[in-house]
Amino acid sequence: MRKKIICLLAVLMAGVMALQSTVAAAHSSQDEQVGQLLERVAQYVKRLGAYSADFKVVAGDYSTRGRYDVSGDRYYIVLDQAEVYSDGHVRYEVNGERKEINVDEVDISSHNILDNPTRCFDFVGSDYVADIQRREAGRITIHLRSADSSVGGDIYLTIDSSSARPIRLEYHLYDDVIEVDILSLAALKGSVKTFAERAYSGYDMIDFR
Repeated sequence: MRKKIICLLAVLMAGVMALQSTVAAAHSSQDEQVGQLLERVAQYVKRLGAYSADFKVVAGDYSTRGRYDVSGDRYYIVLDQAEVYSDGHVRYEVNGERKEINVDEVDISSHNILDNPTRCFDFVGSDYVADIQRREAGRITIHLRSADSSVGGDIYLTIDSSSARPIRLEYHLYDDVIEVDILSLAALKGSVKTFAERAYSGYDMIDFR
């Protein structure tokens, strides 16, 4: 009887180890697949070179449309009565309603489309853990979260499964959700608009650097 029990335990242990190996292989395969998807997204945007994007933002009851232009590390965003300029080092946030300009350093680590659109679709080699959230109707949604557990928030990136074109971004932080639909992506015609203080005569400038 003791011998039979030992044999049975050996069979069970072999089954558990095989299952663990299968699960690990599945996770490894999914990690590789997600990595390939993120690479495809980054390459899609890279092929555009300098580009322009039209987008729609929804946050609770607030909804509006905007546009941004990107070339390298430089960008220009226009959203309602706000404009944001950046040369890759300094960020100028212009509030037309308050006639105020906030000046600050650029957070180059940010992937937020409203904060640093130069990296909003580039998560290759970043400090984010990614997994496939869902697949439906020719779309794939990728869930991204910081590898640093002290950093809150989740990002959901939806792409076209065929072309890898970015379609939608969602930013979740506690109960707050910001949804950004990418209405168009196209090569930029012309150059990125740069900040000129003389264009905002009478505006208060607040420097946070």
